[in-house]
Amino acid sequence: MHFLKDIIFDFTRAVREFHRRWASYLLLMLLPSLILVHVIMPFFNLLGTWILRLFSIPFISNVTFLEMLRQPLCILCLVGLLYLLILTAFFEFTIILVGIQEISRDNDNWLDILLRSLHILLHRGFKSSLTLPIYFLLIMPFGGLIYRSEVFTKLQIPQFVEEWIFEHWLVVPLIIFYIWVIWLALKRMYMLPLVILQDMSTREAFHESKERTQGHLIPLFIRILITGTLSVAVASGVYFGLYFLQIYMDRLPNVIATAAGIFNMSLIQLFGLFFSLWVSVIMLLIILPEDCVDLTPGTDHTYADFSDYEDFLGNVDQVEEILSKETNEAIEATAAEATDEAPNKSSEESIDKTTDKSYNIRDLLTKNRRRGRTPLVRHVTTALVSIYVVSVVIYSAFYLLRIDMDHTMVISHRGVDGNNGVQNTIPALRKTIDSAHPDMIEIDIQETKDKKFVVMHDSNLKSLCGINASPQQLTLKELTKLKAKEHGKSAYVASFDEYLKVSNGKKQRLLIEMKTSSMDSSDMLERFVKEYASNLKKNGHWIQTQDYMALDQIKRLDPDLKTACILPLNLIYPSTSDDGYTMEITGINDPFISRAGHRNQEVYAWTVNNTDEMNELLFMNVSGIITDYPSRLNTVEDAFENDPNYADRLYLYVNGSRKLQNLMKKITYLGNSYK
Repeated sequence: MHFLKDIIFDFTRAVREFHRRWASYLLLMLLPSLILVHVIMPFFNLLGTWILRLFSIPFISNVTFLEMLRQPLCILCLVGLLYLLILTAFFEFTIILVGIQEISRDNDNWLDILLRSLHILLHRGFKSSLTLPIYFLLIMPFGGLIYRSEVFTKLQIPQFVEEWIFEHWLVVPLIIFYIWVIWLALKRMYMLPLVILQDMSTREAFHESKERTQGHLIPLFIRILITGTLSVAVASGVYFGLYFLQIYMDRLPNVIATAAGIFNMSLIQLFGLFFSLWVSVIMLLIILPEDCVDLTPGTDHTYADFSDYEDFLGNVDQVEEILSKETNEAIEATAAEATDEAPNKSSEESIDKTTDKSYNIRDLLTKNRRRGRTPLVRHVTTALVSIYVVSVVIYSAFYLLRIDMDHTMVISHRGVDGNNGVQNTIPALRKTIDSAHPDMIEIDIQETKDKKFVVMHDSNLKSLCGINASPQQLTLKELTKLKAKEHGKSAYVASFDEYLKVSNGKKQRLLIEMKTSSMDSSDMLERFVKEYASNLKKNGHWIQTQDYMALDQIKRLDPDLKTACILPLNLIYPSTSDDGYTMEITGINDPFISRAGHRNQEVYAWTVNNTDEMNELLFMNVSGIITDYPSRLNTVEDAFENDPNYADRLYLYVNGSRKLQNLMKKITYLGNSYK
């Protein structure tokens, strides 16, 4: 009970402190993030792209890693760029911590905060910034609620890697690892704040943090957990309150429903931003060591920690000396004058009054200086908020009304519609065309022993055909005599020629993934382009592969062929001549789609089977969605385009569907595996 009272007391003090200087705190959290997202990160992206172009590497992935290793200078440049990114994250974190400390002590002089942060970066940056990624990764289980730098947002585990972890029953070790990480993060929670705010060395802060958290790990964890849970509960209450309100508004005439949808959508975004900033400040005020911030109510902060600036600003001592000298001279002159005019009053009394007057004047000047800054802070904050509000309303209208959005293509993954047949076979192709009418069908082809092409995804035939061999070890005739079995169905393996003929007859466009291997013939690509280029261009078929060197060669052989590069990661925007990119869903974001649109490049998402993920990608307006369930995607897209159900669209925006649905899918998979 006493522990809960302490939590409530600390929370109340932090809330009171935030409301006391709300404009300064909001500007502190908002401005560095805006500069980072809209100025610094685009600059680093351009710089990274330039470095890759300089060494003729189109993008960063597991496919290009070996090529990068052959060019040590490229690795050195990229490591240098990574270090600059780390320094940027460290500087952002430093500004936030220094700003919170100074604002809590009634100093919102942004030049002071910036100069002090720069001083810390220059004197502590090299060693401490190397600890930031480790620090960030340690607090990641709950750190996103406290501090979330845009620098690290691309550090995500791809979905296919997560699925592999669950398929191989590595989830239990992963849970144990995360428990250990949380425990270690709590022990080292104060490390960087002590380095930044107390001028400790990394080693000193490391041990000091351990000592301060000794015996307090569970209370710390509970404090963070309770605060975070309450924050999520409040946010969920607001979001779902607006959702249910929109359900009612959707029953009214369309004009009213649309206006209400735009208003509620704007309100959701505004609340989401400012509530997250509020939570971040509150959490930092609660968690930071008491000697780093001052939350004592009623404290006079006029001279708070003024000595900190004396160590940093070299001319402060000289200024103080001049002020002290001039003040003493004024005191002596006033005392002499007072003695002449009022002989009945002691000189000591006059000096005391004069001294009091001089300090009152100085106090008044200090307060005026502070008050002079506060309106400026509020004006800047108000201007930023106004710009953001206008942009939010415009975005909400575009989002809900699908203004300037193109049709998203439905692409059948391996030519199936659910479990209607065996992947990459002609019977499944025919059924899928009849049932789903997809815009495109994605298939996989490989070279055979006799230099033909077979429609097959797997590099080994064991799973589908029961033969422990690769397609490159058998002739096309041998392969097409094999029956592939899947989902209780069977069908003969198809040659690419036969599959292409049926597709052309049905006027069905194909997205052809070329699987390359070390067993391929040296002239495979030349023969493929020579034999099929005309057919592919005439019927609107595309070629895709993860082998960027193969795509580059195909483009050189025939620049008019439509090609898409498969990207497992999204770190730096690729520099290729391809017509599009096929990306795993976790790597797709709005900036990538926007940049692709400006370069007239398509973006295809793979493999998307969940309806919420489909809706999410439809809102992002990707060029195409590759799915095992094209009929399901048709239904979702039809409702998305023709049914103005704004409540569902608000729900999709706020519910975090991708992570939640992935988790539920993995839990279901584990349950089915156990059965």
